[in-house]
Amino acid sequence: MREKFQRDDAVDKMGRDELVSVIDREAQVYDEKEESVVEGAHKKLSVLKEEDFKELGSPDHLVKMQYILKEGSSTGIGRATTIVDAPIAEAAAFELSEMSREVVKVHFASGGLDRELLKINDHQSIFHLVIDLAIPGFKPRQWVQMLVWRWSADKKELTTISSSVEHDGFPECDEYLRASCTVVTKYKQEAEVGGIPQTKVTYTMNVDVGGAIPKWVINTQAVETLMYLSAMRKRFDKSLEIDAASQGNLVTMIQNHDGEYSEREEEILEEGKTMIGVFEQQKSKELKMSPSTTQAKMAYKDGESHAYGWSSAVVRASPAQVLALVWDTVGRFNDYEDTLEKTLDEDGEHSKLMYIKKKVPNPFDNRDFLTRMVWKKRGAGFIYVSVPELSGAHPLSSDIVRANYPSMLKMACTSDGSTQLEFVLQPDAVNEWIERYPATKELEREYVWFRPMMDTVAQRLLESVSWGIKMRLYVGATLSTMDLISDVYMIYTYATTGQQGTALSLAAMVGLCLLLQLFLVWVQTHKGPRRVMLKEMLIVLTGIAPGIHAMRVANGNEKLEHAKVSPQIELATTRGFELVCESIPGTVVQLAALFRGMQENGGDYSKAALASIVVSACTTGFVAATISFDFDVDPERRRNEPKFYGYIPDSAGRRTAIFFCMIMNGALLLLLRGASTALLVMVDGRLVLYCYLGDHALYLAYKIARRDLYHWVPLEGVTMVVESVIERVCIKAITDFTGVAQFRAMGEMGGIAQWFADLGMGWAGPRRWRRSCYRLRNDIGTEIDPILHLRSLIQAVTPASAPELCETYNSVLVNRYSSGAAGIKWHADDERWYCVHERDNKCDIRIASVSLGAERFFEMRRRPQGNPDERRKLRIRLRSGSLLVMAGPCQEHWQHALPRDDECEGVRYNLTFRRVLTAEEDPTLRTVRAD
Repeated sequence: MREKFQRDDAVDKMGRDELVSVIDREAQVYDEKEESVVEGAHKKLSVLKEEDFKELGSPDHLVKMQYILKEGSSTGIGRATTIVDAPIAEAAAFELSEMSREVVKVHFASGGLDRELLKINDHQSIFHLVIDLAIPGFKPRQWVQMLVWRWSADKKELTTISSSVEHDGFPECDEYLRASCTVVTKYKQEAEVGGIPQTKVTYTMNVDVGGAIPKWVINTQAVETLMYLSAMRKRFDKSLEIDAASQGNLVTMIQNHDGEYSEREEEILEEGKTMIGVFEQQKSKELKMSPSTTQAKMAYKDGESHAYGWSSAVVRASPAQVLALVWDTVGRFNDYEDTLEKTLDEDGEHSKLMYIKKKVPNPFDNRDFLTRMVWKKRGAGFIYVSVPELSGAHPLSSDIVRANYPSMLKMACTSDGSTQLEFVLQPDAVNEWIERYPATKELEREYVWFRPMMDTVAQRLLESVSWGIKMRLYVGATLSTMDLISDVYMIYTYATTGQQGTALSLAAMVGLCLLLQLFLVWVQTHKGPRRVMLKEMLIVLTGIAPGIHAMRVANGNEKLEHAKVSPQIELATTRGFELVCESIPGTVVQLAALFRGMQENGGDYSKAALASIVVSACTTGFVAATISFDFDVDPERRRNEPKFYGYIPDSAGRRTAIFFCMIMNGALLLLLRGASTALLVMVDGRLVLYCYLGDHALYLAYKIARRDLYHWVPLEGVTMVVESVIERVCIKAITDFTGVAQFRAMGEMGGIAQWFADLGMGWAGPRRWRRSCYRLRNDIGTEIDPILHLRSLIQAVTPASAPELCETYNSVLVNRYSSGAAGIKWHADDERWYCVHERDNKCDIRIASVSLGAERFFEMRRRPQGNPDERRKLRIRLRSGSLLVMAGPCQEHWQHALPRDDECEGVRYNLTFRRVLTAEEDPTLRTVRAD
């Protein structure tokens, strides 16, 4: 009944109107205590430095939020700023109405436990409130505040102060923890817009909630508190009235316009008219829209990647009013939340050139638009066309994508004075693709055939979207989660049926898997914020890591800051841990338990145990099939190793069938090998232990002897050794139990380490120096553009008159020396995979070395001939930017080194460009080890 007859809004408005009257007309007299509170609040906030404030994500793009906060501190400082469409008194009255029905309702709905107000006089009140922080183990917080307002001398600025005080009417209570807060809100008069008063409101809050509160809790509460300013802005929002004032002038201009159009403007208008014709010629698909009075269609033009969109609706306004709304580009209607920058380069009556930069959610780059807009009268209506434009005022940037979306809006007058709208949009993904990379932009300018070729490529890519890849990721994550759940269930079953040994074995495997995943999380996040590490560890411990990792890969998330590897590598490593620690040994243990149960129960078996074994086998088969499949279809491997890769056909249907057969092959191989191992366990478990420990010991000894133990992850010291041993053992176990054929190949000696090196990921070097190797190709991406430019400079400065120094370099080795304590011992770069030029029957390997960063000495010495102490030695000081070329028989007769230099404290980078032979040039290199 109360809800039926409630008049909360009317009651609140009456109270605010009375307060506005008091603020506007009645003079106030302030006592010493009030003056002290005002002065103390201003003094407390005056010490804040502008540079200490950090941006805080605001849900309302018209409200700017900032904060100052230290981790572990209970004190937080927040500031919000906005413009309110109201006079100062009305805006201030909204804040001062602390006991309005709306405020009280929101307070209790958001965790408030108590709220009372004691009015002292017209400009001072004491209010008491209690809020539950909703954090387990934390007491509710209690505030007692004095609220005072005061005009400036010229009455153009009003300030409200809310400061914590002690009051006999509101004593401290053991149930609550007393908190303190100081809030200063400044209301400053701004120039009117469209006849609407404007007030700039700055709300600064210094709150101490007591105790050590996590930073993320303070941030969350800060945003919720500062959103109060957003509620004030929305309450007084008069955007429609403000826009109507400016658009009224535009309507008059549009109706009376009689300007001349240039040849370029007429071309743009004709281009817009052809959009409708092109759309009508294609097969289109109807889209469901809301409301139903709006119609929409999508169509693709044959042979192009352009997706055309069309929509139609009737608007209860004249064509001139609709055009004015669109043409008012700086109006509030066209002020979108994702707009980062908007600039009008040309602002004519019928033609504009506008630049817009928009924020795009991760993992995509932000977009910018440079658009030419033209309108013209057509009969009783208008046509409006927007097309991309080029301008030197806004050059292309490498960290933002130039988006091009040509569009046309046709406005026709109906018999009842309404407007029939017809809109056509032509999003051009190919333009974004071309503009993203400098090389493709250059090709488009020089060659007329490049754009049609890119259109064809884009169309083929659209036909093979990544839903299959995403589905594969999610299926794999589901199987991994099911495997973990089934293992936990079987642990409980074995523990309650007297099979404690089996239960403990499975629990140990699950625990080891989780431990290795936590180790991976530490490797990934230990150099970043601790909250990120705790969050990732919580994801692992709750068992949802496979799904989270799959989602990150499917969404194309980039590598986190401070992380060692990308989400793809993290997913692959996690899945490897699951196979080695959980799926493979779990299958063996459960098969042994199943066989023992059948032996003891006369052939009867547990269906739950059998289901768990099947899930583990399917998980293992799926992951193994994924590894083999990705290796075989990789274009680079097919190109470099055509006799080993490329057996899976390109047909989508046949690939699906082969992938399913590969899953079954991996699962059945695991069951077969697992069953044989389980039978051996039943005979004598020590035999299995001796067999596998000996097998892995020999394998690791073989790797160490080949100097191939270190893996690719860029770690150092003991961590690198531990990670390398874990990865090598995991890879061997996967190979033995799943038969991943690629790990058996001579071309893949070193297994997954060489795989990632091929992708340019690099690998860890011995302790103090790291190195990473890149093949120089134009299709790798923009990351190595500076290296490609550096190579061109080297080739340019090499004199054509000295052919013995010229080389077509196709690879670069990057060495990083962190200080003068890092160096490299005597050696010669005479490996067989470097290109050798036969000159005068002597070895001729050409290497160009570029030094960047700290200056270091570079030493050379002749190889031993007779007495080693009498060999010749050279010493060269290499400065940053210097180029050193070694050619001729240098590598055959000389060695070089970078000696230790304790006086050097800077970092040095060395880039050595080389010509590396491919397997096609020298087939014997197929058997060369990965390092």
